[in-house]
Amino acid sequence: MSYQPLGRRDNPSAGEIDPALLGFRSRIQPSALPAGIAAYMENMRCNRGTARVRKGTKALATDINLSEPAVILDFDLPTDYPVTITESAGTATATFTVGRANTWQVGDVISIDGADQPEYNGDVTLTAVNTSGPDIVSIEYAVSGSPTSPATGTILASMGPYVIDTDNDGVRCACVFTSPGYVEGILFATTDRAFLYRYDTATAQIAYPTGEQVEQSDNCHLEQYLDSVYLFRGYQTAVPLAVTSITRSSLLCTVTTTTAHNLATGDWVYTSGGGTGELEYNGLFQITVADTDEFTYSINAGTPTSPATAADFSVRPCKAPLVWDGDTANDFVAVPSGDHADVVTDPTLRRMPPADWCAEFTRRLIVPSGRDQLLASDFSDADTWDLQYAQLRIRPGGNDWVVGGLPFQDRGYLVLYRKSVHFIYFATTTAAPSGVQEVTRAFGCVARRTAVNTGDYVLWLSDLGVLGCRTDQNLNLIPLARPLSDPVQDLIDTINWTTAENAVAKYWNNRLYLAVPVGTSTINNQVLVFNFLNRTQDSPLGEWESVDTFQGDFDVKDFLILDYAGQKRLHVITSYGFVFLYEQLDSDEWGNTSGEIGTYPVPGRIHLRDFQLGSILRKKFNRARLRTQLEVGDTFSVDFLVRNPDAETSLLVYSADTETDVDHVLRVPRLRGESGTMQIVTSAGRPEFRTFGIEGTVVNDGNNTRK
Repeated sequence: MSYQPLGRRDNPSAGEIDPALLGFRSRIQPSALPAGIAAYMENMRCNRGTARVRKGTKALATDINLSEPAVILDFDLPTDYPVTITESAGTATATFTVGRANTWQVGDVISIDGADQPEYNGDVTLTAVNTSGPDIVSIEYAVSGSPTSPATGTILASMGPYVIDTDNDGVRCACVFTSPGYVEGILFATTDRAFLYRYDTATAQIAYPTGEQVEQSDNCHLEQYLDSVYLFRGYQTAVPLAVTSITRSSLLCTVTTTTAHNLATGDWVYTSGGGTGELEYNGLFQITVADTDEFTYSINAGTPTSPATAADFSVRPCKAPLVWDGDTANDFVAVPSGDHADVVTDPTLRRMPPADWCAEFTRRLIVPSGRDQLLASDFSDADTWDLQYAQLRIRPGGNDWVVGGLPFQDRGYLVLYRKSVHFIYFATTTAAPSGVQEVTRAFGCVARRTAVNTGDYVLWLSDLGVLGCRTDQNLNLIPLARPLSDPVQDLIDTINWTTAENAVAKYWNNRLYLAVPVGTSTINNQVLVFNFLNRTQDSPLGEWESVDTFQGDFDVKDFLILDYAGQKRLHVITSYGFVFLYEQLDSDEWGNTSGEIGTYPVPGRIHLRDFQLGSILRKKFNRARLRTQLEVGDTFSVDFLVRNPDAETSLLVYSADTETDVDHVLRVPRLRGESGTMQIVTSAGRPEFRTFGIEGTVVNDGNNTRK
């Protein structure tokens, strides 16, 4: 065996360049990524091969004030100190279990939290500070009433505000509303009223009927049907009541329950199961409580048998759907209640039932009816529902349930179950479903509001990621064999699946926007963006483009598409009643009233793929190149990272003082490894990055090659 020197080729120079950036694939090993694909991108958009920081949100509704909203503050909470509390003659004494430095004084406002007796809790003013040497032993403050002494609970004292971690008002659901004059707006329901936002018009408030609310626990949905908007507030609020008897005197019906019903006057019940001679008992009714085990309701007409004898008679506590006629001078009212006017001649007819959601389809409304059934209204009639000819049960008795659905292909309707997908077809716009096809049992839908139609594809969030179906040449639905989210599955795995049912998605401007709760968050605090235009050979649908993040408690309650200044635009409604225009400004706005709106830079981030310079051998990296298009104030930094061995160094911190394009040639100081990459972080402005390159020398450790 002999060796032949390579001479000048012992350490050949090499370079590699990405002339464009099309997206990112965070799940794939960075060294295995193809040219033009980054390992991660945050708050970026890829257009025409360049990557630029996304545009910021613009606050639109500056005249909305919730009645009891969450307070949004930006501060660090001080240290909590455990205390025990006793009370005597209106004075509470909080004794520290561990001494603390003597920095509190009489007159300071201190937060007390955690006592089981609410009289002790809150922001209190100190009337005495008792010390021992350099430490505070106890503090005193006035307390009202005569709470139990000593106090119980895990009690903490701190030099800060009393923090309430619950709120009594917030956005529950929203929809796009179009007035008879074709003026678009966003109608959204809060706890005790609704708001109508319209571009360049004062926000209108739409009241609910007295005593009616939409609680945070309600499964609610807003839907415009014809010229009216319906607010659904859940299928039921409890299991059916155990009924001992139901009797009638004239038009007044009395229900006696086996145990306490726990209802109040003004509550609603949905009754069903009454047979021949008893059909008038069936329907939606508002009750008057007569006793702990008795309540009454009035029927519209008829003389049903008394007492009722139907063995399967059911009484379910519920909340009546509400309806608004679209006139801002009028308020929401409850939908027509009682039995249907034609129930005696057509015993299968009902008025609008309570439901979790609804969808308009071929001029009919479709609602879920229980766990595994769908019910369709009559054509152009929201007050008539036929339980015989317009009700469909697809998977009875199985461990599966209806999550949502959406219109698809002419008179077809895609029904999304939690663990399966089905397709139903209506032969005419007025007939019952004429056919049912099971599409797949391999996956279902986690969140109904993530279902979007993107031409040949229908996509939604499943347990396996973003999945769906496509249509073949014969318009058959074919389930996707591979999740669209496969390249970013590591990000999908960070979703808080306990609250993922609240995720939302929208298709707009050739992109899919998917808002999800990440980590321990219970709100949709991040948006995953997929670009359908940036198609590559191994990703024919497109590429994932960005993880959009936001300041503070910004969340995406829902995406809505409507006109803004004469152009269709993507809007966001948040849990706090704020309406935002997505991708409009150079920074993010956060807030809703003119005195609360703050401006925050959009922090962009790019982690490029690993550049191996055509060899798996170790390299000595010499230079990194970066071409940018900048505006005044654009600021970013560049770090260089090598792998095996791992090392990192800062190459550049740059702030543009003029509008220009810049070719940055950055020297890499003495870093060696098998691969190198750049990490770019922006801190101000919206810099645009065009090309990326790395140069180095391939190191031949033996300086020889075997011959």
